[in-house]
Amino acid sequence: MDDRKEIKYKLCIGCVFCVMLVLLYQQFRVVHIYFDDYAYYSLSYARSFNGTKNYTILQLLEFMKAHYMECNGRLLYFFVWLLLFWLGGLPLVQLSAAVIMVGVLWVLWKAASLKMEGYQKVLAAISVCALYWSLDIVFLRQGIYWFAAFFLYVMPVGVLVLAALLYFEFLGGERNTAGNKMTILLLIFAAGWSQEQQAAVTTVFAFLLMLHAIWVKKEKCCAAILYVIPAILALLIVIMSPGIQARLESADNGIGLIENIGANARQVVYLLGTASSWRINIFIFLSIMLISICDLKYTKSKVCKGFDAIQIVINGCLIYGYVLKQTAVEIFIATGDQTKVIIIGTIIALSIM
Repeated sequence: MDDRKEIKYKLCIGCVFCVMLVLLYQQFRVVHIYFDDYAYYSLSYARSFNGTKNYTILQLLEFMKAHYMECNGRLLYFFVWLLLFWLGGLPLVQLSAAVIMVGVLWVLWKAASLKMEGYQKVLAAISVCALYWSLDIVFLRQGIYWFAAFFLYVMPVGVLVLAALLYFEFLGGERNTAGNKMTILLLIFAAGWSQEQQAAVTTVFAFLLMLHAIWVKKEKCCAAILYVIPAILALLIVIMSPGIQARLESADNGIGLIENIGANARQVVYLLGTASSWRINIFIFLSIMLISICDLKYTKSKVCKGFDAIQIVINGCLIYGYVLKQTAVEIFIATGDQTKVIIIGTIIALSIM
């Protein structure tokens, strides 16, 4: 490709993400303190810690210890969040959240465009940023425009995708060095040391990397298993916290850790099947249909052709349901029948996978 064209495309991509940063900062600068943000900003979330507004770094570390012993093991990203607040107050947290969100989108774009060239990369950047604005307010207010949730749930996703990106970018060649592998292992550990569901996802991801390294990269088992160790270590730090068991035992619902994870997974699936996610779902359905149509044209395997045909029919029906009634499950919600909503959400989740 011509060097001038390459520079032009890079400038276009840079402009897309710069505009996104400005827009996101305008959003985050009006996000203030909600729910348990108060307890964290005053270091009073842990029962044995009295709390203070003007704390020192030592007091912050003491709070983290008390949080681990009495609440849960979600320390790493809470520490980053509270450290930012200690350094620059709410304005720095707001700016940092905008920068981190753009960073997550950039990593997603980079991973999606690894094999693209020229204008395709520009279109991919525009698509990734546009998809962000298709998220419903239900997701935004509960997962992004609430700092405790943003730093705990959104930021680790970017770290995990970055680990995957580096793994495939450093696959073979001169960049497949011990230093780069150590960076990937640290990112896997950082992604897992977040919260229970993310730790579980990171562990599964690490096992998949191990299998890929053995079968595709032809690494020895003793070398490939290194991908799993930091994920399991992070998972144990999170779920073995003395505070998490105490909280589960004292919870009103009286359910255990595994049941709690299952209940949260059910809630996520339920949200996928409700009206709040109709924009992103239609995009997903259309994408799966187009991928299946293209695969149907080029694949020679009869099994793959049959699977593609099933995906086209299923996603076509889901699109028809959304177009017909905005979401087919509104009827089920109105009648209080959550079972069908869960079924539709499960179909969506499986289709995404």
